Amino acid sequence: MDKEIKTYQIDFEKNQSMAFTSPLAYRFYRKQEKQVENWRDLYAAVLSDLARSFAEKFSLTDSVSILPQDEIGDLKQSKKMKKPVSIRRGVYVETDLNTETLLRRIRSVLDECNLPYTHLSITYLIDEERKAQYQQMRMDAANKPKVYLLDWSVQATYTGSSPVSYRYKTKNTKQISSWYDIYVQLITDLMSEYPKRIKHGISVGGRRSFDICDATKKHNMRRPQNIGSGLVLETFGTPAILIDRMYHFLTLCKVDPSKIVIKFDFDDKQRESEYLEQRPGQNVQSYSRANVDRKVARRCKSILRKQFENGFRLKSSIDMNRLRESYQKAYKEELPTDEKIIAILHSINKPMDGRIYADRSEEQDDLIEVILQDIDDTFSSGATCIYLQSILDRHQIQIHEHLKIYTTDALAELIISTATKAYTVKRNYLCFGRRKPDADGEIITVLQKSSTPIAAADVAANFWYIPKEKVNQVLISTDSIVNVQQEYYYYAPNLPVGRFDKARIRENLKTVLAIQDSLTEIELLNTVLQECPNLLSEVAFLSWRGLRNSLLYLFGDVIALDGNMIKANRKV
Repeated sequence: MDKEIKTYQIDFEKNQSMAFTSPLAYRFYRKQEKQVENWRDLYAAVLSDLARSFAEKFSLTDSVSILPQDEIGDLKQSKKMKKPVSIRRGVYVETDLNTETLLRRIRSVLDECNLPYTHLSITYLIDEERKAQYQQMRMDAANKPKVYLLDWSVQATYTGSSPVSYRYKTKNTKQISSWYDIYVQLITDLMSEYPKRIKHGISVGGRRSFDICDATKKHNMRRPQNIGSGLVLETFGTPAILIDRMYHFLTLCKVDPSKIVIKFDFDDKQRESEYLEQRPGQNVQSYSRANVDRKVARRCKSILRKQFENGFRLKSSIDMNRLRESYQKAYKEELPTDEKIIAILHSINKPMDGRIYADRSEEQDDLIEVILQDIDDTFSSGATCIYLQSILDRHQIQIHEHLKIYTTDALAELIISTATKAYTVKRNYLCFGRRKPDADGEIITVLQKSSTPIAAADVAANFWYIPKEKVNQVLISTDSIVNVQQEYYYYAPNLPVGRFDKARIRENLKTVLAIQDSLTEIELLNTVLQECPNLLSEVAFLSWRGLRNSLLYLFGDVIALDGNMIKANRKV
């Protein structure tokens, strides 16, 4: 027994996908059913029948056409059409349209003729075999992992990602499949090229504990890995943490991150989507206003104002369909392609958090002006970079209430699209022109200019545009900045010890440590006071810990702290 062929009926009330379909026949109310071979033939036949019953609607002399003006015309106009078909004497229509558009045209003609949709029935088939093959092809393509190039300027979670390959500068590419292995490999490569920078006691990325230390101290690490030369590396952390540390190590060694090429992919589509959403500017595109139809733009703006009070979502197919239907109903015309619609919407207004609004209110414009003025004033005062999170925190309530922006990515998009100056976004901060971002240098400068210790809170107060966490990280990790007491820091090179005094103290320490294995802290102080007898009175503001730590920094090439004893620094 032959398998029964399943047929379907067009429902003009719904927007349906007509992929892999073919028409069988159509019939007007109480009339004989007519067979057709394809959708273009059906379209021409239906319009021909309607033209006979409603000749006045298809008159080419009317100022308002029943179809878009470039899709209906006389013999001369038909020469401009790709596939014209005559539907009545002297009247031609364009049939080179996709199936969904042809059906929308039929629906609009039925509306114009005041005919109910039930007056016309269209029977069609779905090629289930071709549809299944296509869906399988899409599934196969979708399941094939896409390989991404690591963008060092992007901060993301990278959860569920796996490295594919790694290349250090001009060396051969290596196939490495774990972030742990890539991290170890990069630090090993850096240590072989920059041994004076990759050493014991290094801490990057705001960590209080060491990232690299002597192998004898590895019990203080959660996941130590031997990297040679008696050193171990802390490798505990998520992919995002390891990538961030790699970036900071590259910065420490003054290596251009773009010279390190890492490729990765995702096994999980959900994780991949989460990563893509975290990448700034993924949907940022430059749209030219030159070719935008201003009449269509004005009409779209009117619809946005009336029906999209919460904004038009640029990624939403639902909003796109709503806009198309509203426009067709209001103006009896079809909107162009989705791409052209997006260009039109961008000509109306700049997107905010992925949405287009008909108008920005005066409050919104005023707030944006305040934010841009803050940014301009801050760069004018000498700032090298401005952290996006700091901008968001500074105006948090107003930004949430008036701009509906809740992420730094959305804020960056707004700033870049509305600013008139050459701002760019790198990682999580804003840069200006060719100015090199150097938040660390700005923070250290505050300590350099002070002859006495400064509270961490007072240092942070100088920088509304740098997060407190970043300030604390610099204070803790910078060798020349020493902790004198809880939350107070001092710039060790400011210790009032002259150049010649330093040289004599250095030689005295070498002489003493050549005779004995170690010094007590009091012996260290006495050695220094022999050359600088007034030092204690000049630095009465320093605690003993602050003075000792400053001396350890100044003479770090000679001495090192080992427990409570001072020993010769054998590692220099």
